[in-house]
Amino acid sequence: MMKQLMRAPRILTLIFLLAAPALAGCEGVIDPGTGSRLSEDQLIFARADPGAPPLDALVVSFWAKPGQTRSAAIRYVGVTNPKYVLCMEFVVPAGALLQHPDGRRVEAGDSVRITVRALDPEAFRFEFEPSGLRFAPDQPARLRISYWWADRDYNGDGKEDGDDRKIEENLGLWRQERPGELWNRVVAERNESDYEIRANILGFTRYAVASTRSSDRID
Repeated sequence: MMKQLMRAPRILTLIFLLAAPALAGCEGVIDPGTGSRLSEDQLIFARADPGAPPLDALVVSFWAKPGQTRSAAIRYVGVTNPKYVLCMEFVVPAGALLQHPDGRRVEAGDSVRITVRALDPEAFRFEFEPSGLRFAPDQPARLRISYWWADRDYNGDGKEDGDDRKIEENLGLWRQERPGELWNRVVAERNESDYEIRANILGFTRYAVASTRSSDRID
């Protein structure tokens, strides 16, 4: 059903899968709280509600430069409330650029063109380029994904019930190095009240908002 822009407020629950200092150095490492490497059919991927607004773009690009904070975002069209307009935001802080894809260290005066693709306008899956670009562990890039406009019938059985709530409670950020490979759950934090997932990023790959099935819940 079409999401209402004024939901009954939930109790604010900020779930840290790992403490914030560890986030900076653990991108790409399997979340130690899960130990998970799963195939695609073992996961439930968040999908957009049928009544969700369209995205303003499927591909966004920008030039990242040392000493300057740069960012790109994908937003929803026609949403006036700023709390619900964002789909994805990617920020490269001033000191984040570390290494070019060919292994050269990023120096003052360099620039790197970064591209983010929404692989499916109906899903919360994103691909980042150029592959091989690295960010500094002490000043990582930052990824924020809002799943406010996700379909709350996560398992697609035609009703929103306790199984869906369990699936939502276990939503996280998963990464896949190459198409067809296993997905790894990575260190991230989920804000249940704001329907957001945030993570620090050290390198590029594919990222998606997903959960294990309720019967296979990871604690």
